[in-house]
Amino acid sequence: MDKYKELVLKGKEAYLDALNEIGWFKVSNNSKDEIEKRLNEENVPANYLFSLWDLWFDAEGFDSADGYEFLLNHILETVKIEIVKVSVSYVKETNSVEIEINTKSNNYHYSIELKSDWIDDDFINEFINNLVLVKENIDRKFFEIPTDDQTAKYVFLPQSVYDKAIKLGVIPNDLGYFHKQEERINTLHLQIDEYKQEIINDPEDDIAFYNVGYLLFELYLLIQDEKTMQESCTHFEKAISLNPNCYYAWDNWGVLLYNSARINNDKNLLKEGIEKCRRAYMINDACSYNLACGYALINDKANALLYLSKSLKNNVISVDNVKNDEDWKNYLSDKDFINIFND
Repeated sequence: MDKYKELVLKGKEAYLDALNEIGWFKVSNNSKDEIEKRLNEENVPANYLFSLWDLWFDAEGFDSADGYEFLLNHILETVKIEIVKVSVSYVKETNSVEIEINTKSNNYHYSIELKSDWIDDDFINEFINNLVLVKENIDRKFFEIPTDDQTAKYVFLPQSVYDKAIKLGVIPNDLGYFHKQEERINTLHLQIDEYKQEIINDPEDDIAFYNVGYLLFELYLLIQDEKTMQESCTHFEKAISLNPNCYYAWDNWGVLLYNSARINNDKNLLKEGIEKCRRAYMINDACSYNLACGYALINDKANALLYLSKSLKNNVISVDNVKNDEDWKNYLSDKDFINIFND
């Protein structure tokens, strides 16, 4: 699971905490209250990113000077440069938009040949970021963030804060992130339909039921839909009824409930997930790691470290993977946790 998905699955408070941790609210033009308000209007955790924008516009519709003039005014309002004069004009002879910006210290000119009605690729990145903002000694830039449509969204930040946002998973490190997710969702639907057909052909096929359950689990992580989660549970349960030793169904059912618990802030679901993972472990002790994670999530340190130790000794998980797993974030400075790696 990618860092952005891991973070948003923990809910709005965790996302706000991450923003606070990297110093977002100290440098953002948007206050914490404004971003929190936007987050509260987002019903799907996967879209929390869309609450961060400083600049938001349709990337199409730039076939005249009007589009660039409107956008430029918003940019200048955001960066708060002291402007002497701004001029945006269309030159028919060259079919171009000519932009002039005069500040107290510098004069800037940028020419855009109108080849299509999509925004010029270099207008923000090269002209605004690398020329105007640099020469005006402004230590922030406009960074484009992924979207799920043809709009363009930018955040206005120092490079250091943007880098931290990428590292912590506040922003996905791929402008095509949501489009790739859409492609994956479509693929999952096709695969689910294929395995459902296998179930129709053989209603006693526990593997087919498990496969549908697992694919629905993956789909749930992308769309956070309660109906999808319940359907996944139903298929895991059916796989187990057909094959009580289907430990991988118990294990993934448990992890599904962990993730649903994060989304819904439901401690009871966490406990149910732990019970499912415990059943998997009773059948196959190689399933110790997810059980350890469950105990870590409910702050049962003794059991968390017990099953983590078993996982490491049996090479179920590597030390690096544990240290990079968000489930153990609260344990990283714990002496007993650290000592496990030295045993």
